[in-house]
Amino acid sequence: MIHFSDTEIDAFLAEDVPYFDLTAELLDISGKANISFAARENGVICGTEEAAKICKKLSLETNIHIPSGGKSNSGDTILTASGDAKAVLKAWKPSQNILEYASAVATQTAKMVEAIKAVSPHTHFATTRKTIPNTKKLAIKAVLCGGGYAHRLGLSESVLIFAQYAALAGMSLEECIQKAKQQTMEHKIAVEVKNKPDAIAAAKAGADIVQCDKLEIDEMRGTVAAVKSVDSRITIIATGGINLQNAASYAAAKPDIIVSSSVYYSKPFDVKVTIEPA
Repeated sequence: MIHFSDTEIDAFLAEDVPYFDLTAELLDISGKANISFAARENGVICGTEEAAKICKKLSLETNIHIPSGGKSNSGDTILTASGDAKAVLKAWKPSQNILEYASAVATQTAKMVEAIKAVSPHTHFATTRKTIPNTKKLAIKAVLCGGGYAHRLGLSESVLIFAQYAALAGMSLEECIQKAKQQTMEHKIAVEVKNKPDAIAAAKAGADIVQCDKLEIDEMRGTVAAVKSVDSRITIIATGGINLQNAASYAAAKPDIIVSSSVYYSKPFDVKVTIEPA
């Protein structure tokens, strides 16, 4: 799905163990140990492969019990490893952190998708590029595992005209749309709007995608109908302040896509870690 290089895996480990485990050295810990990671709640697991790579980096024998994208019930074993006791202690927190963060994002994404599809089966769920710094790759993998996808991976792969771009270009949104369409034949042109009149104007100007930011639900419903009456092929996105509590209500307005960053900030998935002498 998404590949993490050896360098990236090393960085996860080095963040927690830049030199050595001082406590383990002072206590003169030796011998072999086993470590297991288990779910304390139901959900969608993610990050197992990355946690396993950390364990393998430390020469631990490792077994994946639930791969990324698999569902867990409370009590299910996710990953086990065994080997040198000091290595087990080094693998502990980096692996747990990855599993707890990625599984939380995957689980919350799955809940968002379920809530949206229950009301509007054709509406997709996607996430923004407003990820927590240095977590983007893991977060996007988790979103995919949960059944969503990335709205924008970055500035280089899609065209999205914000009001700030128009202001700096010295043009109206309509003029920006027309110029962008002249400049690229390959990309769809998206524009963000803050109200229904601007959405209609963007549709009439030839926007392929109209992204509606922070519209109230009733206004969103009217905007969808108005834009589709201009051109039914236009994709309509609802975004801004949407979370699990109100996702179904926005889905009832029948946008083509609901976009949110809320899943990135979910409560960590509860993973139980057990470490024992071999």
